[in-house]
Amino acid sequence: MNFIEFPGLGLKFFINPTAFTIGGMSVAWYGILIGIGFAACVTLALMQCKKYGVSQDNVIDIAIWGLLAALICAKLYYVLFNLDFYIKNPMEIITNWRSGIAVYGSLIGALLAALVYCKVKKLNFWILLDFAIVYFPLGQAIGRWGNFVNQEAFGEEVKWLGMPWRMTGNIIQQQNYTFVHPTFLYESLWCILIFAFLLWFRDKAKLKGEVVSMYFILYGIERAFVEGLRTDSLWFFNFRISQVVSIILVIALSAVFIYRRKKMKTVIEPEITEGADD
Repeated sequence: MNFIEFPGLGLKFFINPTAFTIGGMSVAWYGILIGIGFAACVTLALMQCKKYGVSQDNVIDIAIWGLLAALICAKLYYVLFNLDFYIKNPMEIITNWRSGIAVYGSLIGALLAALVYCKVKKLNFWILLDFAIVYFPLGQAIGRWGNFVNQEAFGEEVKWLGMPWRMTGNIIQQQNYTFVHPTFLYESLWCILIFAFLLWFRDKAKLKGEVVSMYFILYGIERAFVEGLRTDSLWFFNFRISQVVSIILVIALSAVFIYRRKKMKTVIEPEITEGADD
């Protein structure tokens, strides 16, 4: 039994990472929480899909294929940036799926699955994605609590001991940390805000692909900050991979978003002027 504590808030939890066992097989809270997040996303999507011209069959199909592709690509992404370790321990790729996965890898996998699915079914990729991307941050917000249970993906040592939400635990202390930033909590709360905003913005977007762009911009801002605090980042030379990817996404997609809006405005304004002369 592990303990996790937020002494500044007077909170202490005793948690077993294994929720229960069936026939000698352990079922971890990490997997359960990811499953809950996935189920919540699919359920909400099924409830709202008709309003946006997406069939329930399409939602179920893309959820299944997207999940499989996300899991595979999340692992491959992590392996790619930890080649030295996995070359020496190749069986870890197969045997240890609980750890060693990357969010950006899962996003790449889900997007590729959606693209292939839309090509096969002759559906509009951007319409489907603008609808579906709204639910991604909800799943992320719930899934991040798996990191809380496992005491992983936490931030660097907290130097200001007056910080109320500083976090500690027996696994954290075994890694020679005393109090750390609960970065899982930072990301979970931010993703809930992204989810709420995208629910509103989806009805306000003026161009295809804008909801997708807004998701990556908002998530990129948060991830660039949080990644700078984490102690388990993937590195490429002296750069944190997720931080670099996040910054590039924020800059590039913000520029595209602004450019497309300005271009749309220049097309509409001449039409209004011509209409006034009539």
